[in-house]
Amino acid sequence: MLLSVPLAGCSAAKPEATAGSAMTRRLNVRSDSMAPTMVTGQVITVDEVIPGTYKPRRQDIVAVHPTVEYQGMQQTQLMIRRVIGIPGDAVSCHYGPLTLNGVALEEPYLHKGDASSQLPFDVKVPAGCLWLLGDHRDIAIDCRYHLEDPNQGAIPIGNVVGIYRP
Repeated sequence: MLLSVPLAGCSAAKPEATAGSAMTRRLNVRSDSMAPTMVTGQVITVDEVIPGTYKPRRQDIVAVHPTVEYQGMQQTQLMIRRVIGIPGDAVSCHYGPLTLNGVALEEPYLHKGDASSQLPFDVKVPAGCLWLLGDHRDIAIDCRYHLEDPNQGAIPIGNVVGIYRP
């Protein structure tokens, strides 16, 4: 069951079941960190993820518990971010396009005018973790801001609690 907890950038409603589907949760977006994909004031629905069952895919948009405080967030809060790297992936950016395993990544979802990253980084996503970024890179607080952490900012796959499917 998806817990009712405060969301950074979102607020949660109680989970609900729909005929023939898994549990879902409606979230109120309170941040533009994922703009233009979702914007402040928008209500979205995420599909609940049963612990241990999420099979990560690049480009998924997920609701996760962060492992460290993300600019005032507490670990009991959730954040919504896009999966860029999965275990074993090499993710890099040096003031140009973001590269994934040495290949420039097309990012049509980026907020207009944003660079792929204004912070340079080279990471190899650890086993059992995900590399997550916001779509509005100029304002999103995401894995790039925690490169000094043991997992270089990557979030454990087990912290994923929901998937947004536009």
